[in-house]
Amino acid sequence: MKKRIELIIRVNKAAGSEEFYQKSQNLGVLAAQSFREELGSERQQRHRAQMTGLENIAETTLKVTDVLDYVKKQTARQKGWQKEVGANKERFGESLKKCIESELETFVNNVCTGFIDSTTNEGKQDRQEAYLELVRQFIRQLVVRYEYEVSKVEERVRS
Repeated sequence: MKKRIELIIRVNKAAGSEEFYQKSQNLGVLAAQSFREELGSERQQRHRAQMTGLENIAETTLKVTDVLDYVKKQTARQKGWQKEVGANKERFGESLKKCIESELETFVNNVCTGFIDSTTNEGKQDRQEAYLELVRQFIRQLVVRYEYEVSKVEERVRS
């Protein structure tokens, strides 16, 4: 139990870092930009449902690969996840996939270094748990920023 508490503390510390927070905020803004042109209330609700679905998958799954599978499926099926936006022509789905697959690795390493022995089976499981918890934190932050950005746009449209 003590190890689990330490893991949670380390994950929360990593998720609270400026770099982690900024990555999640940038992707939340990218998501809002990707879905911005489909502002009709029915379409916007559908995109909100996709973000809620992403959050639900992250919160209920036991594996990071389930989150990645959801991202890949949405990217393959939904135009908003594929649309190139911004000066860098970024795609929300591909950017999120890349972030989960590789960019969060640094944070996983920071959580695990000196705490988890990744050479043992138990250590590998603990590392996967840390990874999943970081993905959950990241997606929570991303979805909150997405909702905030969408609400600002809706407010401007109503004015």
